Amino acid sequence: MQAIDTLIGDIHPPAQLMQTQTDRKIAEEQRQTYAAQEAAQKQRQQLVRQTALADIQQQVVGAEQGVQIAELQANSHIKQSTGEAQGIRLRAAGEAEAIRITGQAKAEAYRVGVEALGTQSYTLMQLMQTIGEGKVRIVPDVSVTGASANPGLVDGLLGLMVRNQTSSAAKAS
Repeated sequence: MQAIDTLIGDIHPPAQLMQTQTDRKIAEEQRQTYAAQEAAQKQRQQLVRQTALADIQQQVVGAEQGVQIAELQANSHIKQSTGEAQGIRLRAAGEAEAIRITGQAKAEAYRVGVEALGTQSYTLMQLMQTIGEGKVRIVPDVSVTGASANPGLVDGLLGLMVRNQTSSAAKAS
């Protein structure tokens, strides 16, 4: 066996070389720290972004449901209005048909009446019926004739006074 000399000793490199090594080590540690901080910031940003998207998603779903509800309500109003319009049309058609049938019946009655009585007689009968239904007075309540010595105004006034007193007495009892 052979042995080789081994020399162990303290090495004292120059201070400037040691400072450079220390600065490098510090710079490397800072770079790793900054990289770790950057990664943490990116994760935090991603978390904030995901949280915001989740919050917005809830609003989007609410808005979509609001739109669907509004569409359903609009369709409901349209169908209700359509139904009401159809009902009005049917009622109007029914009323028009009733008026048409009534008019045809009256026309047929007039035609039959004219055939049975003749034009003038039927017209006179219709005129008298209208006067009767309307309670039109043909004969005056007070008639002034020239039979007395003072014809005219005095007789008429006396007749009106008697009629008014008679009607007042009838209302009172």
